[in-house]
Amino acid sequence: MKRFPLAVVCLLVALALAPSMLAQLTKVSVSRAQLTPVFGTARVADLDTPVWTSGTLRSRVYRATAGTPAAGLYVYEYSLDLRDVVGVTAIPFITSLSLDFGPVNAIDFNGDATAEHLFVVSKGLGIGNVAPATATKSANIVTFTFNPSVGGGSAPGNGDRTYVFGLVSKHAPRQIHATVQHNLGGAPLSLLVQAPDHR
Repeated sequence: MKRFPLAVVCLLVALALAPSMLAQLTKVSVSRAQLTPVFGTARVADLDTPVWTSGTLRSRVYRATAGTPAAGLYVYEYSLDLRDVVGVTAIPFITSLSLDFGPVNAIDFNGDATAEHLFVVSKGLGIGNVAPATATKSANIVTFTFNPSVGGGSAPGNGDRTYVFGLVSKHAPRQIHATVQHNLGGAPLSLLVQAPDHR
């Protein structure tokens, strides 16, 4: 029988017992009216980054106001708008968005006494037709996966727009580049967004 050094055996056992480094973030669908008591009303800072010229990735940041459950925390909202993106030989679509977000604060967004990580504004007057199917976190990187994907259209106005989705952090914003996976081949898109400065 082949024998392995004790150090190798210990390493294999540790790897087998170690929890997965990929954490699933919890998600809840809400209306904008449900978020107002949680965050209050604050001045927002928007950054709009072009996607394939006629699309937009918007990142919005604001700080929850005093007296709210999230007081002092920063709210980061994201949305992709590909309604006017048109494909010539193929309709372009986006399957995921990844960014260096750092720690995510869990908050009770809808008043059900359960704290979640990700909110999606798809109720009430929520505008859009695609929501993140999942949000996962590996180290400091958060990845939003879209299934169905967020696609352009055969003519302007026929493409998709995501619902607004967001996370909360204790850290103030900085500008970084998010990685966007798509179907057109070649390198992923690198798009400027606002995200927490957790360094």
